[in-house]
Amino acid sequence: MTKNISEEVRQELRLKDLEDKSKGVSKKYKALQNENIQLQRLLEAVDYLQEAPATVKITRQHSKHTGEATAVALASDWHIEEVVEPRTVGGSNRYTPKIAEARSKEFFQVIVKHVERESSAIKIDNLILALMGDFITSNIHEECMENCAMRPIDATMFAFDLLASGIDFLLNATKLKITLPCNVGNHSRITKKQRSATEQGNSLEALLYSFLKKRYERQKRVTFVSSGGYHVYIPVYRELLRFHHGHAIRYAGGIGGLTIPAHKAIMRWNKQRNATLDCFGHLHQRWQTTRFISNGSQIGYNAYALSKGYEFDVPVQQFFLVDKLRGVTVRAPILYKR
Repeated sequence: MTKNISEEVRQELRLKDLEDKSKGVSKKYKALQNENIQLQRLLEAVDYLQEAPATVKITRQHSKHTGEATAVALASDWHIEEVVEPRTVGGSNRYTPKIAEARSKEFFQVIVKHVERESSAIKIDNLILALMGDFITSNIHEECMENCAMRPIDATMFAFDLLASGIDFLLNATKLKITLPCNVGNHSRITKKQRSATEQGNSLEALLYSFLKKRYERQKRVTFVSSGGYHVYIPVYRELLRFHHGHAIRYAGGIGGLTIPAHKAIMRWNKQRNATLDCFGHLHQRWQTTRFISNGSQIGYNAYALSKGYEFDVPVQQFFLVDKLRGVTVRAPILYKR
């Protein structure tokens, strides 16, 4: 009886061994089969590519207007009277009122170049030139009194000359209708602390914009837009653009960067009035998402930015198009040679 049981066990072990071997062979066969299929597909692809391609005829598109767009240029944070010595920023930047004048000229020249280039493909009759504040540094901090080449009133008059010269240039060089949303910055205030409800009435830039508006009141191609508050809204086709200086965004240089605090602020503002795009400056950071475009600065990197550990960026402003059908399309920097 014991012998029969032992024989049965040996037979069962032999069968199991054969089954295991059979499974191993089957796996190898399937692997070889899959490899063979892949090689066959590869050979078929090689054979196909060696044949004459079934090309599709493509004709060249001649330059013609196939739509409509509005150009938008953001101007902010020029700080025209502030002096940046190269030694204070590791040699990465230099800025004086003379350089500020040269860069402001180039700013308007590049706008015309961008518009002319894009006009070869799309009709552009309108320009939004957003004046978003901090054209002057003023004397809101004691340090500002030391590193500025002009007093606030003189700097405001200098800013008036530069902006008026630029608007005149745009009117003479193009046929564009120009809309100018006007936001005051935090640096142009005449109070020690920032105001909320009375910010406009305590800002030298509000005075600056008022005199600019007066200068062009008979120019039918120029429209100034002020709200009396922090935001200025401009409808563009199906979009609603919201312009502001940016100092209401509580950015503390956190790990998440600008995106998180900006989106939080935009979400709160949209509950009151929904805008499709926010445009602002103040932080001297060139940044853009589908919900906002943050402007850089004309002054560029300075000792304050270095001391706060802010990310380095070259002097730059922002330009983009709002397409009538597609929304925001072309985005291009306005860079400076010096």
